[in-house]
Amino acid sequence: MPFIILRTTSRAVVTIACMLLSIMNGCNGDDVTKANTLNFDGHTRALRSAFLLYAPDKSPGVDAAYYKNILMLLSVGLTTNGHTMTGRESAIELSIYGVTQDLDAGTYTFTGPQNATQAFEMPEGSVQLDGMDTSPSPRGTQMFSFSAGQMTVTRSGKDYAIDIAGTVEGKILRAHFTGIMTTQQNN
Repeated sequence: MPFIILRTTSRAVVTIACMLLSIMNGCNGDDVTKANTLNFDGHTRALRSAFLLYAPDKSPGVDAAYYKNILMLLSVGLTTNGHTMTGRESAIELSIYGVTQDLDAGTYTFTGPQNATQAFEMPEGSVQLDGMDTSPSPRGTQMFSFSAGQMTVTRSGKDYAIDIAGTVEGKILRAHFTGIMTTQQNN
């Protein structure tokens, strides 16, 4: 009798182990998610939050009216009320033109402030670095302006995935944020 119980228990353990291995192998490539990070000039910082300051009214554009919203991606150590940032760390701030007061899904292209405005364009953008030394001598807060780039936004309910790739004063910028975004009207 003990042999039958031991044999049945061994089969159950082997079956459970095989199921766990199958589940783990099945998730290896499919569930890989990007970390919320800002990578600028080879230096990486974790991003903690996204914030959208949305326009109360539409502005005239080339083809149609648009909303001029401001998107901020903040690293750990920074907070904002939508008008000022407090703390010390790194951030990305972009002026974006959207069809709605929300962060519309799609691809936004950096155009520079001198061009006519349309939805899905970014006329201005900056990167704030604090505690990320990009030169041999340490500095305080550094501000860099965008010179080229794109931002891709996808959305599922309240969850956003934001990917930014660009050039900021000749240096490479890559950023990714996945999560819920805080929104507030710009007064």
